[in-house]
Amino acid sequence: MSFKRANDDSAQLNRLQKRRVEELFTENIPESDAKLLSNGRFACLVCKHNPIFDTVSMLVVHRKGKKHIINAEYKGSHDLEIGNLIKKRQHEEFLQLAPFQHATIVMVDNSTRGHHMIPEQRNQS
Repeated sequence: MSFKRANDDSAQLNRLQKRRVEELFTENIPESDAKLLSNGRFACLVCKHNPIFDTVSMLVVHRKGKKHIINAEYKGSHDLEIGNLIKKRQHEEFLQLAPFQHATIVMVDNSTRGHHMIPEQRNQS
C-alpha cells in the first residue's frame, strides 16, 4: 500500500528513497531486474507488463512467482540469442575485412624491402 506524506519535506523524501535503494541492494536483486522509480516505487524490468511495487518485500514476493520465473527464463534465452547474433555479425564483418587487411600488409612489406639499409652500407655493397 502507498501512504501519502503529511508535508513536503524533501530531506525526509531523500532519506526514504536512499533507504529503498539500500533495501534493494540488501535483497540481492540485480539492477537489470528492477528499477527504482522517481516516486520511490519499484518496477520489475523482467516481466513484459512491468508491474510496479510499493516495497522491496512485495518485489521479492513477485520474483518468487510463477509468471516472473517464466518471464525471466524467456528474457535469459532472448539475451543469449541477441548476444549470439551480435557475435555472428562481428565475425562476418571480420571475415569481410580480412582479405583487404592481408593485401595491405603484403603491399607494405613489398614496398619497404631494401629501404632499411644505412646509406653507407648501400654504397659499399
